[in-house]
Amino acid sequence: MSDTGTDTETGIDTGIDTSAGTAAVRPPDQAPARARALARTAVRSTVCDRAHG
Repeated sequence: MSDTGTDTETGIDTGIDTSAGTAAVRPPDQAPARARALARTAVRSTVCDRAHG
């Protein structure tokens, strides 16, 4: 029982480390894409407002 608990804890720790590492690596790569997407939606909404206004 205790051995299984230790293995499970190790697996959880590894999973957390991996997800934290990927989370730390991904946002900088996605940040420009998000900024571009926000800029596009802002431009689209402005164009739509002008077209309908």
